[in-house]
Amino acid sequence: EKMDGEHSPIHTFTVGAARPSDLDDPAIAAYQFRTKNDEMLEKVEAVTKKLDEACVEALGEDWMKSWFEGVPNCSREYVDVYQFGQIVSLYNMVQAWGMLDYGKDRYGTFDDNLAKWDFKRSVAENTAPFKMMWGYMPGIATETGKDYSELLLEVPDKNKARVAEAIEFARKYCSKKAKDDSCLDIPKEWETAYDMRPWTAFPERG
Repeated sequence: EKMDGEHSPIHTFTVGAARPSDLDDPAIAAYQFRTKNDEMLEKVEAVTKKLDEACVEALGEDWMKSWFEGVPNCSREYVDVYQFGQIVSLYNMVQAWGMLDYGKDRYGTFDDNLAKWDFKRSVAENTAPFKMMWGYMPGIATETGKDYSELLLEVPDKNKARVAEAIEFARKYCSKKAKDDSCLDIPKEWETAYDMRPWTAFPERG
């Protein structure tokens, strides 16, 4: 909406709330966006600028302008099984913003889908038992040693090697099947800096 208020209005907030206080910030942000629009947009632009600068610093301007070109997602029903665009975006977010925990959470869905997958069956047959969840979070994890170049033919030649590197990076650092963190080189910047939850959600308690 900041870019095109006439054609891209905000109409829905999706908040994964584990406790009532998780709704505080989205509600406050929505209220202030309505009542203090200019002030809020100034803050959004300042944050966006810092995030964009971090991306360019970590990954390079040319990559940030073109990494998504030709990278497929699960856009064709009963055909696509790899959410490559999202996998490469996890590489970007970890490298630029240190969002390793988020990467693990998101990639975990790919792992779970792969665990249920039977490559002898069709996509329709595989996704039928969990079609609703597949619609929300489609895609299966990649596997070590498997060549995905035939699925990445539309990626520009200048990006092919790095896209493959990004896919392998996400598998190595974000997959449940990856080596234990103690065996990986995890920069301090990727570790969780703060846990601002007032209390731990019941499903997350040991």
